[in-house]
Amino acid sequence: MGAFIIANISGIAFTISFLSQNLTLSLIAIPAMLYQRPGAVTGDKEQTLVLVHQWHKIYDRGHIMGPGAALMATLSFIYALQSTGNSSEAHRTLLITAAGFPVLIFPYTHVFLHRINQELFWRAGALKQSPPEPNPSEKLGTAELVRQWGYYNLGRAFIPALGGLCAAIVLCT
Repeated sequence: MGAFIIANISGIAFTISFLSQNLTLSLIAIPAMLYQRPGAVTGDKEQTLVLVHQWHKIYDRGHIMGPGAALMATLSFIYALQSTGNSSEAHRTLLITAAGFPVLIFPYTHVFLHRINQELFWRAGALKQSPPEPNPSEKLGTAELVRQWGYYNLGRAFIPALGGLCAAIVLCT
């Protein structure tokens, strides 16, 4: 029973870590990045370049830590499931659900964030050129793309948390 509790709590901790990382990005970092310095001209190449590079740094760090936390949560819940012994069917179902939620960030990211990520990567490269190469698909400004990325990232933050909630229900019942 000790391994079950430790694995379950570990999985919950990883989901909380993922949630807190992504809430911080979407609610604090992205709005701070989008704040224009006084006197700045909207669409200023230098400001746009700084914005897209700030986003890129966030992406680089999150691209490693986020999926790692989600995978560790899933593995922890799978281990807890294997350590349950003679648990009720409801507990087993909740743990299977808990293990499934964190890895749903991968299809969510592909469906909702992949296009935005690719466009921001393209802009990071294009803005280094002088003058920047025009992008025929450019419909939204860079700031709006980063803002959308923040919204979708906020949604992604709660997916593993649902798994953590399922695991917490198992611990409390």
